[in-house]
Amino acid sequence: KEQVINTLNSFLGNSVQKVPIYSAVKINGKKLYEYARNGEEIELPNRTITVNSIELLEFKDDLITFKVNVSKGTYIRSLIQDICIKLNTVGTMSSLIRTKQGVFTIEDSYSIQDIKNNNYKALNVKDLFDYKVIELTAKEYFRVKNGNFINIDLTDQLVILTYQNKDIAIYEIKNKVAKSYIML
Repeated sequence: KEQVINTLNSFLGNSVQKVPIYSAVKINGKKLYEYARNGEEIELPNRTITVNSIELLEFKDDLITFKVNVSKGTYIRSLIQDICIKLNTVGTMSSLIRTKQGVFTIEDSYSIQDIKNNNYKALNVKDLFDYKVIELTAKEYFRVKNGNFINIDLTDQLVILTYQNKDIAIYEIKNKVAKSYIML
């Protein structure tokens, strides 16, 4: 048990992780899992990740249950593989409970029963993305609803456009010119 705890703690902080072959990361315009499915060899990229916290919850027989808080871009199955290598063993992930993703926590989620009973609140696009919201004028709205660009003097990459408090589109800004990214 002490060896497992020490190994888990050795992953605290920044480290380099190899991206798994079965991932959607693109190399030369092709997703890694496509290379894997075609049996093609490819040099897997590395990523710098951060393990903010890691805690052993249970160690019984040969099963390890732990809780981990990691940075964006961390692959848990790769972390498990690295843990197994350090423990000089083999292993696999048998279950995963994601308790937080961005600003969303498991406590904010609804059960299937809640949804079946119509006991939930649907999120709108402003809840999902932390983008600046811009209320359009009537003239701008006409241009946006027809898919045209508009001028926006911001350095943000993406913005949510609304008209009369209704979400209209997400626009991408390049050189102060915004064009349609997603129409809502």
